[in-house]
Amino acid sequence: MQLLDLTQANIDTFLGINNLVVPHVNALNAEAVGHLFDLAFYAKYVEIDGAMAGFLLVLDPGQPYESLNYQWFSSRLEQFAYVDRIVITEEHRRQGVGRALYEDLIQVCERREIPRICCEVNIEPPNPGSAAFHAGFGFASVGTQPTEAGAKEVDLLVKELA
Repeated sequence: MQLLDLTQANIDTFLGINNLVVPHVNALNAEAVGHLFDLAFYAKYVEIDGAMAGFLLVLDPGQPYESLNYQWFSSRLEQFAYVDRIVITEEHRRQGVGRALYEDLIQVCERREIPRICCEVNIEPPNPGSAAFHAGFGFASVGTQPTEAGAKEVDLLVKELA
């Protein structure tokens, strides 16, 4: 298992993995991924046997990002790291890929004196695997909100680091 930086060279693989798990994350195209890469302070993936096993993309506050969930956290918190997406390929789930990514992110946040990590998990349509993973990692619910004109509802989560 190797932790590597996501780059423009990874866009096609990133898109393929991301778009396999829609609706648990929103679908993206190459232009949207390029924009997210530009906004992210943390963009890494885990490689296992030469293949991308999962990735994590995280933004600082104050970014020009239209996500309703990002805006929800931005309107309530000053300092945070926002997990825009964490995706683990189906064949690599429950192998420590998500844990490796989050443990690395926590170290980065601690060095940058970021006190909390924020994210959301779908309630509707339900994403029980992600909900269990985040609960086990110490994330707590701080609210819910509908998105996509009511087609989705998310649980807004925070993990305090201090």
